Amino acid sequence: SLLCGSSLSIGSIQPLLEQLSPEAPLWGLSLHVLCATRMGQHGDCMEKLLDHCPQAIIPYANHHLQDAHMALWWQKLLPELCNRTRADADNGILLAALKETLVVVAMEMSPAEFLELLPDDGTALYFLPH
Repeated sequence: SLLCGSSLSIGSIQPLLEQLSPEAPLWGLSLHVLCATRMGQHGDCMEKLLDHCPQAIIPYANHHLQDAHMALWWQKLLPELCNRTRADADNGILLAALKETLVVVAMEMSPAEFLELLPDDGTALYFLPH
């Protein structure tokens, strides 16, 4: 996390990240996510976490998607989780993340705004169990 702190410019870290694979054992993904977060690339971070460590998506979102970034819960995270859980309905980790995301979105939006987020293609029934 020292590499991602404010004492180093992100430009000096970029060459290291280009050489380091996100799949590197133990710390590759963490380093990529920390640096991308510092650069404000929350969407990329969410995709990396969902691809490689989905159990970390809700702690990441709870910590980093606040205030000015709160809209990413429903603009990016909710649609991505919906797509992924439709493709893999038996994935308990993704279902738990979807439920938590629905709770956050429902608390932050009015009921009318929340209903507008639900798909209008007849798949709103998908959300009823959650």
